[in-house]
Amino acid sequence: MRVKNWTYFLVATTLLGVALLGTSCKQSGGTDDPVESGAISFRSSSSNEEEQSRAVIADDEALVAACSSGEGIGVWGIVNDENNANASLLDNVKLTYQEDWTYEPTKYWIRGAKHDFWAIYPYSEANCSLNPATGILSRSNITLGTTNPANNVDYMCAVNGRDLSLPDAPTGPVPLEMRHAMSLLEFRFVNAMGFVNSVSDISLSGHLYKASLAFGPDGRLEGATDGLVDIVVTPTSERAESSQFMGQSLSNIDKNISVSHNLFGNVGSIVVLPQEVEGNSIFFNLKVNSSLSNINLGILPITEWLPGKKYVYTVTLTTTTIICDVIVVDWIRDEVELVPIE
Repeated sequence: MRVKNWTYFLVATTLLGVALLGTSCKQSGGTDDPVESGAISFRSSSSNEEEQSRAVIADDEALVAACSSGEGIGVWGIVNDENNANASLLDNVKLTYQEDWTYEPTKYWIRGAKHDFWAIYPYSEANCSLNPATGILSRSNITLGTTNPANNVDYMCAVNGRDLSLPDAPTGPVPLEMRHAMSLLEFRFVNAMGFVNSVSDISLSGHLYKASLAFGPDGRLEGATDGLVDIVVTPTSERAESSQFMGQSLSNIDKNISVSHNLFGNVGSIVVLPQEVEGNSIFFNLKVNSSLSNINLGILPITEWLPGKKYVYTVTLTTTTIICDVIVVDWIRDEVELVPIE
């Protein structure tokens, strides 16, 4: 899913088809006590919106559109019971949307077993792996924020599960509440004095833009409490050069009009890796009326870019100075803050 100033809610609920259970899990019981109990299916959100941490959940319409046109969500499933210890049920199967959420071959619930599921968007046949013992899902070879829109990717992750050893455990569709793993930057311009004819050669430089990710057992980019994960975002030492992250130009900026610039390949905002900003030489570069200026984002009040957050930088142009302010909002619809339910 490529970022296009989308709004952010999940609403769709759908069922999947039925197929036979694979052979990854051991089975128990006789013919009078089948271990299979209904087909495993998924949906894209919680049935109760109040249960969602909506501030970090992706827009369902955009997710559906992406997964209807060739992209998908990778899903893993692990089963544990008296006959199975971290047995693989789903191994990076591709979940797509074709009128309903679907994958193949569809699996059945194992009666009496605990099922755990991990999901990551976008789907990748390679570069993804799950450690079932630690519950850590890894995604390597991430490249973000280049002028190629294909690299402006909204990576997301979800974790959920069902314990069928519990009385009245549900076997309905499993909600995949996809959380944004990256940070989002937006740049706005205000021509305060009316002297600006053009802003050109816009670029971002100095930030880390290549990395591997490790999602913890709860699906978040954070260290596990048992110390199994020390660093969950592992950037390479490569930092962006201005020429790699060139934006487009603005012209005829009216006085006192705020303009959200289409940066980086006609994309309204740029997706970046969560990382430390304070103290690093991360620059927003631009020419105002052909005069080169550089804004050091590392000296502004924002100390780091966090997962699931949107950073709105407002660049105010005057006859003598360029002033940059930044606010942080949740990556959600219309910047309206929706507080997660405790």
